[in-house]
Amino acid sequence: MIQAASEDVGRVLAWCADGSLARPGQGTVDLVELTRALAHHGGVDGLPVSSGGTRLIERLGAHDHYVFVLVDGLGWRLMHDLDHGRGGFLASVAQGPIHALFPSTTAVVLTSLATASYPSRHGITGWWTHFPEFGATAEVLPFVERFSKRPMGEFGATIGQAFPIPSILPRFRHHPLVITRDYIVGSTYSRYWSGDCDGVAYHGIADGVDRVLAEVRSARQPTYTHLYLNQLDALCHERGVHDRSVATLYDEIDRELGRLHAGLAGSARLVVSSDHGHVDRAQARFVTQDDPLMDLLRCPPSGEPRVPVFHVQPGQHGAFHAAFLERHGDLWALLTTAELEELSLLGPGPLSERALAGFGDFVAIGPGANTLHYNRPGHPSHPHAGVHGGLTPDELEVPLIVA
Repeated sequence: MIQAASEDVGRVLAWCADGSLARPGQGTVDLVELTRALAHHGGVDGLPVSSGGTRLIERLGAHDHYVFVLVDGLGWRLMHDLDHGRGGFLASVAQGPIHALFPSTTAVVLTSLATASYPSRHGITGWWTHFPEFGATAEVLPFVERFSKRPMGEFGATIGQAFPIPSILPRFRHHPLVITRDYIVGSTYSRYWSGDCDGVAYHGIADGVDRVLAEVRSARQPTYTHLYLNQLDALCHERGVHDRSVATLYDEIDRELGRLHAGLAGSARLVVSSDHGHVDRAQARFVTQDDPLMDLLRCPPSGEPRVPVFHVQPGQHGAFHAAFLERHGDLWALLTTAELEELSLLGPGPLSERALAGFGDFVAIGPGANTLHYNRPGHPSHPHAGVHGGLTPDELEVPLIVA
């Protein structure tokens, strides 16, 4: 129970109560529990299993082969909107919504899928994660410094230091294979994510499906195959969720995953989910280097534009809180890391040292699809049409398909 709950906490809880936001950890199964259930069937020992995780273990059942497809950006509502009631493969076999994680963004969720741990433990905050110990903010997935694009290794950061919790994939007894985009396979983060297990590049969605089918059909031992599809997410960012091209792409994904299910012909358990949903951006606001707020910060806002993270100068917490809410309190509440921990928004249990360092002093949370961007001199931000990262149901709720 939060002692002397702040007005900001009250606002967030009110938004959760009226359905504007979805609150994690309130009994809805999430992606960490799904990861642990898949790992259990893959032969990984020693992972904690919740009551929801036990139900997932039973639902998945024991099989020689498991195929997990992550369709980046496919929220529960978006799936049904794009299906248009026609009863396509995904919508017709979906078990119901589960929760992604908060912040509801790829870098955070992929790291949780790799480690079977919550953001409260691994401490990744979004596309931009600040590492005070290295004096730098990283673009996590390419693992480069945010502004110079220099490798984080040049700032003294090894992948093991930035991601202290190792991937669980090498612990699978079912032979693991990661099938991903050609420009991702072999990258620093991809190698971390897979624990240097086998990875294969695909060229187009149909080719990715063909490679999954080839892996299962040729297997001489139990397998766990992970297929990552990020095409929908990229298109939603560019054009927004209601653009016709998004519906056309979804139809292709739905058709190809239906073909995958038919091709597996009961030889493998197929599981499909997503890392987050999408919403069309509402209002975009900007912080520039000459903004008075910047005088109160140790570094530019990090995390995600939907959920900006603030590292405040020593002794300036009260001043920053007041100044931020005066300017932006109509759109956001401002929670401290202690409040995030007590509300369990980042997952159960206390925040790790890495999470405390990454999430800094304050995180902004709001009920609308608004964004806050940092404009570096000479490098203006270009807000996406489709966005995610927040706690709205459209961002946090993702489908679970077990077939």
